[in-house]
Parts: sequence; C-alpha cells; structure tokens
Amino acid sequence: AKMENYAGNLAVYGAAPHWFGDLQVGYVYSPIRAHRSMNFTSSTGTLSFKARHRNQGQEALGHAGLGYAIPLSRKENVIWKLSPFLSADYLYVWENKYDETGAQVLDLHVHSKETDLLRPEAGLALNYRRCFGDRQVALDLAASYVREVRFVGEETKAGFKRSACMFRVDGPFPQNAYIATTARLKLGSRRNVSVELGYHGEYGRHFTQYAGDIQIIKAF
Repeated sequence: AKMENYAGNLAVYGAAPHWFGDLQVGYVYSPIRAHRSMNFTSSTGTLSFKARHRNQGQEALGHAGLGYAIPLSRKENVIWKLSPFLSADYLYVWENKYDETGAQVLDLHVHSKETDLLRPEAGLALNYRRCFGDRQVALDLAASYVREVRFVGEETKAGFKRSACMFRVDGPFPQNAYIATTARLKLGSRRNVSVELGYHGEYGRHFTQYAGDIQIIKAF
C-alpha cells in the first residue's frame, strides 16, 4: 500500500496568572493506492490474483486543554509548581467507497466507512526548575487517567462487484481506560547546548506500551 498525507493545523495557546490552556484543530487528506494478493493452490497448480484500488481518506481532529498552576515554592533560582489539568481530543476519519480492479470475479466493491475516537484526560503535573550558575535543570513529571471512547467504525461493508450480495466484517472496537505517565528531564547551559531525556508510558488492563527518547540540541 502507498499513502500520502497532506495536513494542516491551527493552534492557539493562552495563559493568565496561574491558568493556561490551548485549542487546536487539524485536517489531513490522504490519497491511497493499495493492492490485495490472493493465491489458490490445488492439485493442478496455483492461481494468483491481484486486486488493486485507489481511494481517499480524510481526517479531522480537535483538541482542548485547560490547566491551573499552583506555586509550591519559589526561592532564588528554584521553582516548584503543581498543575492539575484537563484535556479532550476528538478524531474523525472518513474513507470513501472504492472498487477493486484486476482480480476479475474476486474484485470487491467496498462501501465508505467512518471511524472516530473521543479521548478525555484528567491528570496532575509536577514541574521543577533550577539554575546552577550557567546551567539550568528542568524536570517535568505527569500522571493522568485517560479514557478512549469510540462511537462508529466497528463495521465494514463490502461485496463482490459482480454479485448483488453484501457481507459485513466486524473489526476491533476497543473502549480503553488506562493510566498515562510522562517524565522529561532537560539539562541546559549558556553555551546553547541542551540534553533532553523523555519517557511516556500507558498502562491499561489489557495492554501496556511505553517509549523513551533522547535529544541533544545545539542552538546557533
């Protein structure tokens, strides 16, 4: 399969004493070219078919976040903050219908499909900042409860092009709840060099996933 993405995004960030928030909207257009290979083996030999198709997908997404920063300590060169936060993300994906070609009686007509995802999140973040002469240290820790809810998209409808019959396929339709954790440590200097270490983990009842990253940044 081959897919290209053309995306646009608009974001607005705002802050007032203690309060902070952001709003984002985005759109993605994706032309797709793919094929489906089939091989049938019998005592007389093997028959091979390849069904090709082109279609398009469109994706709209929105995000809203709001938080409140509570200063815990603010001494010379040292800052501690505790920040409860709320956010919500919504994703909507639409794929248009398409007809396969190249596999004769095995070509499919696939109906258009819509899928979506609502992801509310509530959590608590702890932020630490300190200067040591010409060096700066920043530590950000966060833990949150995340819920993923889907309303449409479980069912795919299709049928053979040369038949009036239609069949339905039920795919995965998870409704997840999990704890998300984030940790990021940044070490910087006045020489415009910084090192960042990051970790993000998601721990649910039926799955666990995590990732880490390291960045070395030099500003010119």
